[in-house]
Amino acid sequence: VDDFTWGAQITVTGFAKAKFAPFEGWSKAYGVHADRELLYNLPDYDPRHKTFDIEPYMSGSEASRRWMVERSLWNETESIASGAEFAKELWVSSSCTAEAPVCPVPESGKGDWTCVGFERPDQNMSWCRAQGIKSCTEYAENDGSSDMESCGPCACCRRKVTPDLSGLPKTCCVLFNDLLLNYTITSDLSRCPGLDQSTTRPDTSAAPMDHHDATTPPPLTCPPSPPAYRAPLPEVQAAIDWSQDRLEPAEREFEERGLARMASPETWHAEVAYTVFIDRFANGNVKNDLLNIPDFQRKELE
Repeated sequence: VDDFTWGAQITVTGFAKAKFAPFEGWSKAYGVHADRELLYNLPDYDPRHKTFDIEPYMSGSEASRRWMVERSLWNETESIASGAEFAKELWVSSSCTAEAPVCPVPESGKGDWTCVGFERPDQNMSWCRAQGIKSCTEYAENDGSSDMESCGPCACCRRKVTPDLSGLPKTCCVLFNDLLLNYTITSDLSRCPGLDQSTTRPDTSAAPMDHHDATTPPPLTCPPSPPAYRAPLPEVQAAIDWSQDRLEPAEREFEERGLARMASPETWHAEVAYTVFIDRFANGNVKNDLLNIPDFQRKELE
């Protein structure tokens, strides 16, 4: 439907798993990085470690998507895929957004009850009964039933919450850019122009995403106009200016030395492109160190 962008209308009921591939049987498919907890506890010699209990930070494609949406850098229909060998299937849902279920779906056998050991002075059976569901984990007193047999002799048990994946059928427009690996799932069917034949996914079983017959492409219409320009934040503009101040002299030097660039390939479909997310960097400006940390750490640093 556009440069490097594939489109399909998908009818789905509730949540369904999928991966991106332009043709059936294509050797390369794109999914997402799995959720992973990033919980850095306080060291044992710090007495506060006994009561240090916060919701862990998350890593993975869904965590990155939520971070971008919370800061209004993306909207709820946008996300990014991965071609890594370990990439898992992404979620398509009848909400027609890129959002995954609120709680991760437990893998087979991972939703069983497990024992909770009391490690802090404030943890006891009263604490266990009062927890309920916290951070997608359900806490409960062992009632001795067969359902809680996997918890063994422990009095307090917990298990991962299984989210509700049901929903009403809805047709969504799914767009995937196989150069930048970003994708969009939206209810605006006009963004999949000319694709009036939808692929149906009526249940939540894991299955690869089907695609329209590429041998008889439907007539295309012009894509919608791009969104209105939004000026970058001051700190973002400062980073852009910093880069331009260094790149422009480098460009001039490149041309003055008579160097030549390597020609682009005729097609990028067989090439590998990387999207860089900054994870660690030199602390060049200590004044912004307090901008993106939890409140309790900000107070301690102040």
